[in-house]
Amino acid sequence: MSDVTRPRGRPRFGLAYHLQNPSRWRRAPEDLYHESIEHAAWAETIGFDSIWVSEHHFEPDGYVSSPLIFLAGVATCTSRIRLASNVIVAPLHHPLRLAEDAAALSIQSKGRFDLGVAVGYRDEEFRAFGQPFHRRGQLTESHIARLRGAWAGQQVSVDDAFPDGPAVTVTPIPTKPPRILLGGKAPRAIERAARIADAYLPPARPGRARQFFDEYLDAIERVGRDRTAAQMMCTVPAVISADPERTLATVGEHLLYYVNNYIKLGAFAEPAPFTQPSDLITAGYLELWDPDTAVRELTALLGGYPAISDVRWWAQFPGEPFEQAYERAEFFANHIRPRVDAAFEHLRVDRIEDDRRAGEPGCGTARSSGRQP
Repeated sequence: MSDVTRPRGRPRFGLAYHLQNPSRWRRAPEDLYHESIEHAAWAETIGFDSIWVSEHHFEPDGYVSSPLIFLAGVATCTSRIRLASNVIVAPLHHPLRLAEDAAALSIQSKGRFDLGVAVGYRDEEFRAFGQPFHRRGQLTESHIARLRGAWAGQQVSVDDAFPDGPAVTVTPIPTKPPRILLGGKAPRAIERAARIADAYLPPARPGRARQFFDEYLDAIERVGRDRTAAQMMCTVPAVISADPERTLATVGEHLLYYVNNYIKLGAFAEPAPFTQPSDLITAGYLELWDPDTAVRELTALLGGYPAISDVRWWAQFPGEPFEQAYERAEFFANHIRPRVDAAFEHLRVDRIEDDRRAGEPGCGTARSSGRQP
């Protein structure tokens, strides 16, 4: 693998949580949240680098609606792992409230938090929060400008409609403000990420991933930024195991629910729900990787796109027993990551200062089952 090039440093690997609790596999939400935090804290002990949480509202399955609160719980149980939203629907939030909450989380986590946002796509959520759906792009840009101003200690206007009106100063200001990550798939959204965000969060579609990567890198050049400074953080929708077909037979119904729910929400343009797990592979929503395939695909992806700094997978599928989630994460940490890291071992480990372990004890140092880091 000596031909693999990656000037940016070793990539980071993370886990994404949605906290969905479908009626078919319903459990107490308190148990789901606490076990998810325990799982995230344990993931730090086996070498994962980041935890990601998304946002939706008013879903029957309890899809996480307050990602920053969940991440605050993870922050108290960890000391090194980075925390990020993927994504918060920015126009649904008052920018000053979001600036305060994100600042507080950055302070609590000692600078480990990144704020991932997007414009949103569900009209129902905008109606419920009294926000104009047709202005979501404009509101997102305005929010980002006000967030940056607030974290820089500037006075920020109270009302977006009256930028010259009353203004306030957000306090306290974190020593290291969150980076702002921006998601989207439309050309306008990709251009917006290139222009005003610190990094791009592309959609998770195996068949189109490189298209999104290339469009973003081209947009970086169009807006006059240095292509070598571009940064992307992506989800890889792959099941990785020693026997991925067998794993799919175990988690297939949970994966079907996950994809079909996004079809219902309007994120995926499909005429009807899928009925078989194998349909997800045929339609390009999922890939199955054995260890050799995973190492080959990841080293090719990360070597070919040095701008990708972070790669993440699903932590737990909706309703899936956590024991299976632990097994998949542990398999990756023990059998895949060492081989991928070895492909880039000639590189300086490019970790930012606050990405180092601080040394304080966390609540995730071992699982209750006895599994040790």
